[in-house]
Amino acid sequence: TLDRRTLIDGKPLLLNVWATWCPTCRAEHQFLNGLAQQGVRVVGMNYKDDRQKAMSWLQRLGNPYMLSLYDGNGMLGLDLGVYGAPETFLIDGQGIIRWRHAGDLNERVWREELQPLWDQYNRRAG
Repeated sequence: TLDRRTLIDGKPLLLNVWATWCPTCRAEHQFLNGLAQQGVRVVGMNYKDDRQKAMSWLQRLGNPYMLSLYDGNGMLGLDLGVYGAPETFLIDGQGIIRWRHAGDLNERVWREELQPLWDQYNRRAG
């Protein structure tokens, strides 16, 4: 099992819900790789997918995730209120979901919506 403290160490992170069958996930993947290279902490949740296909996909396209969760039956997604993929959540340093976006995370969404919140919660974390 994954202990909450493994992820939540006082610093914010993004939880990105994705799948190999999702064309929009492929479209946002390069942007996520860039965010990870800039030091943004991203956890991936592979949603209702084939685990082997997912691992192969990450090897081919790059892996922006500090940790990858596998939600093959969609139960974790159901608990989070996931409608489909992609979806991205901002989780603050206390483990509270502060923002949710359904659809691809791209430069415009990052700049106009998420980055100001990311910066705010990052400053709070010290």
